[in-house]
Amino acid sequence: MEYNKNPDGSYMDKHQIVDDILNKNRIEDLSILAEMRVIDLITLHHSLGRWIRNSYGLWAEDNDNMKNDECLSELHADQYSQKTIQLLWNRLQ
Repeated sequence: MEYNKNPDGSYMDKHQIVDDILNKNRIEDLSILAEMRVIDLITLHHSLGRWIRNSYGLWAEDNDNMKNDECLSELHADQYSQKTIQLLWNRLQ
């Protein structure tokens, strides 16, 4: 599977993923996310979260970001994608 990666071929971290999403989408297209309450972001797990996990290689065994993230005790693609959604939401506020 082909993943969205940095120009040097490395996997994007959650901050780079947010930048990539913001650069590839119009803010108007992200308005539904921007208008959500933070407590409701979990409802995006099976839609936006799955897309992030699959598009940015969060399940890939060689993705070192999944091994080095400072804010998760047990690194898991589901948690990482949720943190990424939260960062994206924060940037849209």
